[in-house]
Amino acid sequence: MKKTFVLIFALMLTLGACGRKGPLEMPPNTPEPDKDKPVILDPLVK
Repeated sequence: MKKTFVLIFALMLTLGACGRKGPLEMPPNTPEPDKDKPVILDPLVK
């Protein structure tokens, strides 16, 4: 039971830290992605 509690607590801390500092930034000197380029998942979202 103690292992389960520790595992759940660790999982909560890990998932709680996701996105803590905001979105990831592009590396320097990287061209901007083409926002109009279709993606395979577009039909699923519409």
